[in-house]
Formats: sequence, structure tokens, C-alpha cells
Amino acid sequence: MAGHAGANGVHEKFITGEASDFEKFEAWVATVPKTLCNPLYHWTHLELKRYFEIEGRLLDATTAKEIYDRCTAMLKTDAFRTQQLLQKMNVRVVCTTDDPTDSLEYHLQLKDDQDFAVIVLPAFRPDKVMAVESPERFNEWVNHLEVAANWEISNYNSFIEALNKRHDFFH
Repeated sequence: MAGHAGANGVHEKFITGEASDFEKFEAWVATVPKTLCNPLYHWTHLELKRYFEIEGRLLDATTAKEIYDRCTAMLKTDAFRTQQLLQKMNVRVVCTTDDPTDSLEYHLQLKDDQDFAVIVLPAFRPDKVMAVESPERFNEWVNHLEVAANWEISNYNSFIEALNKRHDFFH
């Protein structure tokens, strides 16, 4: 990762890398003023207002620590659990991206949860079907598919049938 910079010249370690959560937040804070007249600027402050009740304060280097600490504390409460946030945001449907070998166990749990009104649907995403550049990884994935579909894969037709079985399961 050495030398790789992402958007706004921010080093990748502060975006998806090994930097701490606060260091990543500081990198975002340094970027926010440069997003003025961009929806990102307004969305950032709107979310701080709507969900963290932070009004009349702009996110910048002078407010970063205070806002980070306040939001972190709030995120540790039950009111900020994922399901509560989705309901507070009036989300009606969430679609996830799922590999054909996924068990969908959490989808099945949510389907039976009468207290959670948000519909959560899996999206069949067979990206690894085309990922043949590494035969070892592809064959390992095919083995997972065979187990998930409970179907022996010995040729192209049985491979397609296993995918169809998993697609039916998703449906």
C-alpha cells in the first residue's frame, strides 16, 4: 500500500487500510471542507443532525474529536443498533449482495422476526462463477457450491444445475 493515495490524496491506509477508526475519521474530516457544494458535504452534516442531534456545528479539525466521541458513545447504545437505525430511517427494504454458496441463515432469521418490519432480501450475486483466473480458488469455490447445492458437480451441466438449485433457494 505504500504510496497509494485514494480520493483527495488521502493515503489508502486511512480509507480501507490499517489506520485506527479515529485516524480514518480525521482523514474524512480533512476532506469534508473540500466537498462544499457537493452532496457529500450536505449529507455529512444532515446525518450528524438527524441521527446524532448535532446542529450548528460544522465538521472540521476543531470539532472532530468532540463529534467523534459523541457519535461513538451514541453508537454503543441500543437505539443505534442496526435494526433500530433502519427503522428510524424509514427503510422498507434492504437488499444484500450474496454469493450463491451463502447459507442465508440471517435472512431466514429475519424473515421470522415479527418485531422487525424491514424486508431484507438476498441478491443472488454469482461473481465467482466467472473468477476462473485462479484455478485453485475457482475449484475451491466450486467445492463450496457443490456442498451448498447438495449436488455433485462433475461437468458443465451439473455446474449449471447446482447454480439453478442455489438460485431457487434464494428465491
